[in-house]
Amino acid sequence: MRFFNSSDRIKILIALSDHLWDDFNSDSISEEEYTKKMELIRKEIDVEISISFGDLQDIASKLGYIIINKKNAFGKIENFQIAKN
Repeated sequence: MRFFNSSDRIKILIALSDHLWDDFNSDSISEEEYTKKMELIRKEIDVEISISFGDLQDIASKLGYIIINKKNAFGKIENFQIAKN
């Protein structure tokens, strides 16, 4: 499994927190659930240096999302998309 660089890992964690906020704003999740999941994201951001893409997928899955890789013609991951699981 390929590893994202530090910047990409942070972007994914922030995108996950944005999706979580959207779910909270639309009343899809409770304040307690939002707070609990945001704490998990915060902890992962604190240790982001050692997070692999597989780790990010596991975190996203625990939060109810999936991360979809978007690769260029050379197979290098250029971008990602987050969707509800």
